[in-house]
Amino acid sequence: MVKWEGYSRNMQCHLAALDKAPDGSDLGLKLLPYANGDPAPVFFTNDEFDVEHDPLDEANEAEEDEEEAEPDAPPPDVIEAHGQEWVKRMPQYVKVDARGKPNDKPALNRGDLKLDTIDALFHFLLPDSWIDECLRYTNPKLQGVTPVDAKLDKGELLRWWGYVLSITIHKGVTLDKMWGTTPSAEDILPPPRMGRHGMSLKRFKKIMSVIAFGPSDVATLRDKPWAFVSPLVDGYNVHMISAVVAGYLLTVDESIFAWRGKVGNGPDKCPNRVYLRRKPEPLGPEIKNLGCAQSGMILQMEIELKKADHKTQKFFDLKASNGDPYGHTTACTLRLAEPWFGSGRILCGDAWFASIKTCEALAQRGMYFIGDIKMGTRRFPKVDLEAETGTERGAWAVRTSTIKLGGDETMPIFSVTHRRGEKVHSWVASCGTTLPGGAHNATFEEEEERADFNLEDLYEIERKCPSVLNTFTLAQPCIDRHNRYRQNLLAMEKRILARSFSTRFGVSMMGTVMVNAFFAHKYFNKCALDFKDVMATLAFRLMHNAYLPQPEISPRKGSCAGRGSPCTSDSSFGCGHTLVLLRKLPGFKGSGAHKQQRCVWCNRATVWVCGECTEDMGSLVPLCPEESNHRGKLTHHPCAAKHRADPMVYPKGKHHAKRRRAPEEGDEIGEEDYESDNDDDGGL
Repeated sequence: MVKWEGYSRNMQCHLAALDKAPDGSDLGLKLLPYANGDPAPVFFTNDEFDVEHDPLDEANEAEEDEEEAEPDAPPPDVIEAHGQEWVKRMPQYVKVDARGKPNDKPALNRGDLKLDTIDALFHFLLPDSWIDECLRYTNPKLQGVTPVDAKLDKGELLRWWGYVLSITIHKGVTLDKMWGTTPSAEDILPPPRMGRHGMSLKRFKKIMSVIAFGPSDVATLRDKPWAFVSPLVDGYNVHMISAVVAGYLLTVDESIFAWRGKVGNGPDKCPNRVYLRRKPEPLGPEIKNLGCAQSGMILQMEIELKKADHKTQKFFDLKASNGDPYGHTTACTLRLAEPWFGSGRILCGDAWFASIKTCEALAQRGMYFIGDIKMGTRRFPKVDLEAETGTERGAWAVRTSTIKLGGDETMPIFSVTHRRGEKVHSWVASCGTTLPGGAHNATFEEEEERADFNLEDLYEIERKCPSVLNTFTLAQPCIDRHNRYRQNLLAMEKRILARSFSTRFGVSMMGTVMVNAFFAHKYFNKCALDFKDVMATLAFRLMHNAYLPQPEISPRKGSCAGRGSPCTSDSSFGCGHTLVLLRKLPGFKGSGAHKQQRCVWCNRATVWVCGECTEDMGSLVPLCPEESNHRGKLTHHPCAAKHRADPMVYPKGKHHAKRRRAPEEGDEIGEEDYESDNDDDGGL
């Protein structure tokens, strides 16, 4: 008598295998009823037994009810779904991966560049065309008359983005208070003092109000309603193809750029808005993405147009082998994957992208596909497969078929179902196997900091699974994870409240590049730092980037020759609120009230003004230089330092302070206090 313990210690035992002697002869064993009187399991005959067959992966026999109803008839071995024939197979039938290629890792086309810091990776992944296009369309909106309205250059534009990032990660402080210098009575932490990094609040707001990324004239937008932001997407796609070598596993999914404002034509309005409840920000324009599953970066993007415009897009009019038109979903998938046609990479897609015709279209173009079938069930045996799937958790069923590649050439594909709780999910695949894979790995999504790519940080779910779904599960969360980092952890769209849709779209696109840089830092440099810490480092380095011009050097005589115009005591933060000569301001007349002003802190006569805070000749912020030299006597003035520490305070008043006709008692008089048209300094 043999005692069979079934799943003891996870070791599966085939019933039919017990009836075989070592020489292959039958032993003639019989299975006795269970101790509770239930009949023994069905014992397969030698002809029916197949080493690939695992009865434990088939549907459990339903218990007979009191009326001993007859069970439903099983589906036939071969079925047809809209002209596509599917053959029933054992769950572990597909043993050889049709792809047969190594799983290449992603890489960066870095050349001789050293990309070991977050800012180096950001500059590498940032499309150069973005800077050029932004300057091209933004500078015409700046008059260049005052420091607040001055023309932008690359250095200041990158500094502005550094400010945007810094403001984003410092939540809970209003925009105006980010530039404050004096803490209130209830503040626990000191104010951020953003002005010390080189940009005034007025300048920041001015750039934000005029920044543009593409043409916005009526004639252009009439024919191309997305033209005012499409250069961002086009430049991004071209740049990422050249900058990143994708790994073997790609994935496609959707994103939403949050927008609750107006809808319509024009740079202030969103041309097409949708609502997707499952997204972190469900309302806004929809973006179709293709990402690298291993590195986590988004490599291609496409704006979802209105339904009427789909027929004008590439691949839309093509047809599958059975005559079905590709339509929007298959055409969109092909457009995203086009840079990798013929590469033999695997593309994974969720229910919106997945169908038999998508799998066939990619196979005809040299790519493999694994897709979750929910809506695109044409030519797919969904009902029959679900009926064949066992009731135990993790059970799967398999059917095989072929697709046409052109001429007489065909390619095998298979469909597989997988039971997850009470639901049965379905997939179609042109690669992978249905052999038992690893237990499902998953993360708890509320712990965003753990949602990375290290298996040791994943929580294991004890549910058996076919190997092909391990591949799909690795790729599936890539873009959703990117969305959560960009919209939940970074949340630039919530912090930077833009009135213009153009500005909002640009902020979302820049957030995509910043999250890409973070994921690249984690994957290629094995960075283990927290996301917000890495973003804080990036913000600081953008605010003090290498493209910024050196601070203006104020000309001096005597022992002070060559000394720079005022620097803050916090020298590590650069020189903000640089002083400029009054006579260098646009509109300076050189006589009368324009010749000298009174310092807003000490009320002494001076010909220097703050370049950041002065808007025009009618709104001056005069300040004393940090040093003056009268007949060899060097005098230090604290006015500029005080102003940088608290730029919004004017103890002696702003604008044109009334000039004193004679020095008061105790004043130190330097030669700069006397007006001289021949003196290059023009005074103090």
